Amino acid sequence: MIRLSEQPVDFDSDYIVMVARFDKRSKDFETLIKAYTDLPEEIKNTYKLVFVGDGPDLSEVKNGLHDNKEKRNICFVGMQENPYKWIRNATILVHSSKTEGLPTVLLEALACKTPVISTMCQTGPKEILNHGEAGILVPVGDDKSMNEAMELLLTNEELRNKYIDNGTKQLANFSKEVILDKINTLWKA
Repeated sequence: MIRLSEQPVDFDSDYIVMVARFDKRSKDFETLIKAYTDLPEEIKNTYKLVFVGDGPDLSEVKNGLHDNKEKRNICFVGMQENPYKWIRNATILVHSSKTEGLPTVLLEALACKTPVISTMCQTGPKEILNHGEAGILVPVGDDKSMNEAMELLLTNEELRNKYIDNGTKQLANFSKEVILDKINTLWKA
C-alpha cells in the first residue's frame, strides 16, 4: 500500500478527500458538502473537495449540487484502482459517516500520513483516532463542527503535523503483531 500511495495524482489543485462507497444509509455526504461550501472563499479557491468512490447514491449526491461554484470546486473522480495515492496526496482526509464498523480508510490515511477529520460514530473512528489524539472527531451530522475542524486543520500546518505524528504512533496499535498478541491473550483468558 505504501508504495502505491507514492504514485503521483494527476490533479490540478490541492484538495480535501473523502474515499467511500456512495451509500447514503451509512455515509453522510450532505454534511461534508455543507461544511465545505461554508468555508471561506480563499480556502475553497485553494482546496477542492474530491470524492473517490462509486455506489448506488452517486448520482443523487452529484445532482444535489445546485450552485455552479459548488460544481467547480467539488470533484467526483469515481472508483480508483489506486485510492491510496489520492489519500497520500490530499492535504486532509474527511470521513463523514453515520455508522461504521472498522473504517479501514482511517487506518489507510494514518499509514499515508494524511491528517484526518472523522465523524464520531458509535464505533470505529474514536478507537482508531485514539479519542481525538490522532485526528479530529466531530459529531455525526454536525456541519458547523466539521466546517470549523476543516478550517482549523487547513490553516494550521503545525496541527496537521501533530496529527500525522500521533497518527503514526497510533497506527502501531493496529499492526499484525499487536492484533495477534491481543487475540492470543483473549484465547488464553
